[in-house]
Amino acid sequence: MFKSLKLIVEVYAEDFPYEVEEECVFEEINTHYDNDVFSINWEDPHNKPKMQAWLLETYGEKVKAHKEFAVQST
Repeated sequence: MFKSLKLIVEVYAEDFPYEVEEECVFEEINTHYDNDVFSINWEDPHNKPKMQAWLLETYGEKVKAHKEFAVQST
């Protein structure tokens, strides 16, 4: 019996604008020295709104196919 792999989209923290970085601090998402993983509820506009806006602006609507993201720290 084989276990399945779960693939998670990775974003690089160095690319985050200041507002997204501030939101990460508030949400306790590691962006420096330690990698981290976070999830987004696309149906809730109050769930990480700056991160949602940045992901949509950077990657377009197709990013909504993903709910979990890995952060490659700086």
